[in-house]
Amino acid sequence: MADDSRKLTEAQREALRLVAQGYRSKEIARRLGVTYYAVNRRIERGVEISGAKDRYEAARMITAEEAGMCEPLAQEPLHLESPSQDAIVVAPDEPGAAGYPWPWLSSQRGRSLTKRDRVLWAMVGLPVIIMLSWGVFLSGVGALDVIKF
Repeated sequence: MADDSRKLTEAQREALRLVAQGYRSKEIARRLGVTYYAVNRRIERGVEISGAKDRYEAARMITAEEAGMCEPLAQEPLHLESPSQDAIVVAPDEPGAAGYPWPWLSSQRGRSLTKRDRVLWAMVGLPVIIMLSWGVFLSGVGALDVIKF
């Protein structure tokens, strides 16, 4: 890592530092003023260059090296474990958090839709929901005719 880490650009280092601080790609993109895709590209390239198995290991390697906490060996890679899912904490006011209303509206799947896909879903999904709602309403009104008071 010692020789390889010198090959990392400052942009890659900054993105990995923010990963080490617990930021996600979209948050990093907002902080750095670049796109989400640019951040992911920087992180992926940083992982490749550092020889880490994932972004968290690369981030820990960078922060440990910069803090002077360890001196990596040339023949032996620095092995750090990824955090478990239980260790990842989501702020409660963030979309997708347990207390957030309707978390499925902000799921990862929804975030990856293009504008064209969102418009298509709005054009198809909303009319279907409206038709189903009217069907339920009209069924209820029809049922009132059948009920004898």
